[in-house]
Amino acid sequence: MVRTYKRKTTRASTAPDTMLKAVRQVLVFKKTIRGAAEEFGINYRTLARYCTRIPREEVEGSAEHPSCTVGFIGARQVFSPELEAELLAYVLLASDVYYALPPRAIRKLAYQLAQSHQLHTPPSWRDNKQASADWFASFLKRHPLLSIRSPASVSSRSHVEDFISEICGLKKEVASLEAKLRERGEV
Repeated sequence: MVRTYKRKTTRASTAPDTMLKAVRQVLVFKKTIRGAAEEFGINYRTLARYCTRIPREEVEGSAEHPSCTVGFIGARQVFSPELEAELLAYVLLASDVYYALPPRAIRKLAYQLAQSHQLHTPPSWRDNKQASADWFASFLKRHPLLSIRSPASVSSRSHVEDFISEICGLKKEVASLEAKLRERGEV
């Protein structure tokens, strides 16, 4: 599929909660399928299909979203949103401690994460022992706050000054805590 696909229609874009409300109108409040479909702006055949697909307990209960998926299923992805968030957190943590990971290292890390969780990966990942460049580009598009550049020297003057100021601040905190402990007689 094209990397920058732009949707051309609004088909299958009904929100899950809207679909559940429409199904409730039909099954609980005994409204006609065509009437409910027109009221909610849904195709009547689509509404009829979901009237049989959504379990009766959900329709009569207080659920806000149906348990079945509504609309098209998204693109096949290697990582679940939770695992991808874990990978993102690690990459951000590494960049926060002045060790920004280069793209190749992130791709290898993604492959290792997929292998450790025994996820199905594309053959190119297994051959190269790293995630593909396409996956990495999509990963960056999904997480725009992530800024990956080629690795630069960490020993720039501002980074060293920041590091030294943090160390000095920690030394002062330790000294004040030691003084408080001496006053209490605990040291």
